[in-house]
Amino acid sequence: MDKGFAAAEGLDVELVREVSWSNIRDKLNIGLFDAAHLIAPVAIASSLGIGHVKVPIVAPFGLGVNGNAITVSPALHSALADAAAGDLINPMVSARALARVVAARRNQGAEPLTFGMTFPFSTHNYHLRFWMAAGGVDPDEDVRLVVLPPPYMVESLANRHVDGFCVGAPWNSVAVDLGIGFILHFVSEILARAAEKVLGVRSRWAEEHPGSGRPPGARA
Repeated sequence: MDKGFAAAEGLDVELVREVSWSNIRDKLNIGLFDAAHLIAPVAIASSLGIGHVKVPIVAPFGLGVNGNAITVSPALHSALADAAAGDLINPMVSARALARVVAARRNQGAEPLTFGMTFPFSTHNYHLRFWMAAGGVDPDEDVRLVVLPPPYMVESLANRHVDGFCVGAPWNSVAVDLGIGFILHFVSEILARAAEKVLGVRSRWAEEHPGSGRPPGARA
């Protein structure tokens, strides 16, 4: 790799860029990748056989904690501020305000609010659900949660395809810098120290290479 970190550890690593988390999961599961940078819940879901074939995954390293944030459009931020009984900086206040906004929209016959997240088995999804449910919002009935690749989050907010999203850096800051979004909460305010990214390897691969990290020529 360009910084020489792998070579310094005696490793020959080929990095491969993929377009989606499902692609990464699938290629890891069938053995095209020896290791992968994964959303933490993907390792659990794969090991349990939820949403795909059952392939046990081991996650020896945590690679990211507390990097996600919830960003909303200016219109939704204004609506939440008007409905809030307290300071929006408090996640319970904002969640209850969301419930009031959702109820008002339902009474007006408006379309449900739409929120983007990166993958069904992701802390982004779970953070949104936990926050909404705490305020009395049913994330499966009262709003729409849609899967979007992180680079498309900001464009989708600008085009009003979504009213908010939960994603990692830098996309929340990009929305703020463009003047099209407000960071409502850093998710560490909602769930402390939630693991977001891990290094994942197949359990069988880990058993075949105990303590070795990765063999020469490994792809990830």
